[in-house]
Amino acid sequence: MSSSPHDPASQPGSAPWPGHQAGYPPMPGMPPGEPLPAGPEARELHSLPPQRPGTLTAAAVVGFVASGFEMLGGVLWMLGGAALGMVEDAFDQDSTVGGVITLLGLACLVLGGAYIWGGVLALKGRKLVLLVAACTAAALNLTAGILFGGGVLSLVLAAVVILLLSLAPSRNYQPR
Repeated sequence: MSSSPHDPASQPGSAPWPGHQAGYPPMPGMPPGEPLPAGPEARELHSLPPQRPGTLTAAAVVGFVASGFEMLGGVLWMLGGAALGMVEDAFDQDSTVGGVITLLGLACLVLGGAYIWGGVLALKGRKLVLLVAACTAAALNLTAGILFGGGVLSLVLAAVVILLLSLAPSRNYQPR
């Protein structure tokens, strides 16, 4: 089969059929002359769920880390309060400091569980439980820091969680 000089397919750089680039083999599965399939339509792109912002994921992860420290601190506060209570009883002291410290430890354990629950919900897009847990942890650890000189790391982690949840990407995220 010979090609004439007037045939556009025989010219250098020209395609033998529409939609084909010269020098490249045709797309497998596509008959010659058919246009390439169109991309997704706008309604299909709109139906994709919005991606969770990194600040929200970071807040949940910091909440999980803070949970570990709260639970560890809670156990240590409870052990310290129980030991102090036994010392108070041994010396017939009418002080309730050991009981207050034990209750502080119990509150830290409950708060650690609330952090985990809030972190899981935050990963699903519901942020309120994590925010309440972080605010409560900040208040509890500030109180512990003022009264007994402890809870500084948990206070900083609570502040970080509150900050991350307050940033615009986390605040504006609405899952479907």
